[in-house]
Amino acid sequence: MKNPVRRAALLVAAMTTILTLSPAAASATPDGKVVGGSGASTDDYPWVVAVLFGGQQGCGGTLVAPNKVVTAAHCAENVDPSSLSIVAGRTDLRTKNGVEAGVRSIWVHPKYTDGEGYDVAVLSLNKNLDQQTLPIAEAWDDHLYTAGNRAIALGWGDTEEGGWPSPVLQKVTVPLTSDSYCENSYDAAYNAKTMVCAGYHQGGKDTCQGDSGGPLVFGDKLIGATSWGAGCARPNSPGVYARIKAVSQDIREQVNR
Repeated sequence: MKNPVRRAALLVAAMTTILTLSPAAASATPDGKVVGGSGASTDDYPWVVAVLFGGQQGCGGTLVAPNKVVTAAHCAENVDPSSLSIVAGRTDLRTKNGVEAGVRSIWVHPKYTDGEGYDVAVLSLNKNLDQQTLPIAEAWDDHLYTAGNRAIALGWGDTEEGGWPSPVLQKVTVPLTSDSYCENSYDAAYNAKTMVCAGYHQGGKDTCQGDSGGPLVFGDKLIGATSWGAGCARPNSPGVYARIKAVSQDIREQVNR
């Protein structure tokens, strides 16, 4: 079986290792940006946010309510909320554009494990943001997960495996794969109930370290959160994302609190 690696930045792994985060997250390689993508703007994707650890970008997220961000559980497990903040409306992280907000509390899915998936967390912010929010996939939205659907992934992650951060938001369009294809790629590491794969058989386009928690979007809905993969953009090694429809009710409960 290929060795799965979480797609959080090295910064996150270093900080959360101190807080006894799981070895899977601690093994991530240096942070950076989407592989094989192109520049994007938060004007076009106002709901995409950067999750900052001590002021440095380490993961991505999606604004699903004025004060709620969906990200990856492995970005937030065992993390002190006071060490986190998010920034929205900032295409280029070298600027001071957009708005920052602190994190008041963190909810990590109670079923989250490396084997079972459920790699989803919800960050409650300390204020409401004016940015447009993105609807989440619901339990009945099976059509959004049809193999071949061309989804968009966004983030500030590596441009190549083992690469370096991009300060500018990137996007990449990748087709959803069938569950059988992903199972053949990752064997027992892939759980079709809680995960979905996207990528080309030949590789070349993918999310990477630093993109964890960022959005996978199709049909104007959040269908996935960047989770893990074998390297980045390798042939027959699609990116793996948390399947949002599987946890939509849980997310709704957090949004309504």
